[in-house]
Amino acid sequence: MRIVVKTGSAILSRQNGGLDPDAVHRIASQLSLAHKAGHEVVVVSSGAVAGGVARLGWTERPTELALKQAAASIGQVALMEAYERSFSKDGILPAQILLTRDDLMKRERYLNIRTTLLQLLSLRAIPVINENDSVSTEEMGFGDNDTLSSIVAVKIHADKLILLSDVPGLYEQDAQGRLTDRVIPVVEKITPTMERRAARTKGSKMSVGGIVTKLSAAKRATLAGIETWLASGYESDSILKILEGSVGGTRFVARSRPRHR
Repeated sequence: MRIVVKTGSAILSRQNGGLDPDAVHRIASQLSLAHKAGHEVVVVSSGAVAGGVARLGWTERPTELALKQAAASIGQVALMEAYERSFSKDGILPAQILLTRDDLMKRERYLNIRTTLLQLLSLRAIPVINENDSVSTEEMGFGDNDTLSSIVAVKIHADKLILLSDVPGLYEQDAQGRLTDRVIPVVEKITPTMERRAARTKGSKMSVGGIVTKLSAAKRATLAGIETWLASGYESDSILKILEGSVGGTRFVARSRPRHR
């Protein structure tokens, strides 16, 4: 099975905004077990800006583009170091890939990247993909890694997309539109009402996207026939439970007759 796992900044960050190596290890350990079980694994990982924030001694994520790009340049090194430390314990080679929207939207570049990704998977490496924040502008960027992960999943014909977040799934809402503490286990179809309600919620100060970007990513993937999950990134076995078919998080049902990829 080919899986794409996206992990966000919020679950990879410490309380003070810096990168949390223990959180990276928690995710990487699950990916290693999935890899050993024979799955082809691609991870789309946030955390570069958070890593830069920590190394620069800042207290919050910058909003100015130049500062964000500088933080990402410094933090990407810390992020890959953390993944390499974790994967190397299991004899797995990580591979870094930084992308902009142009890389996946222009056919020649997309085909080259797809070939590289598939070659890495055939070599039993784990590609670690992130948006290339150090060069991305608003026009060139994806805006969030939820979007990037869903595009990658579609382009490489993944079987599952797993979105790890700081929430355990998609929460139910009451008649007044207020969030409850009940997680919706299965979403057969993402409706306009669901999207409008999601647009009213916000992500944490260390994350870029909120629930709305996760719904958008799930919609793109499921329309392409890719089963999508939204689950907690704080648990030590979220990914493994999903691969084993256990209940946990929210499952977005893939379209039975997918659109052309």
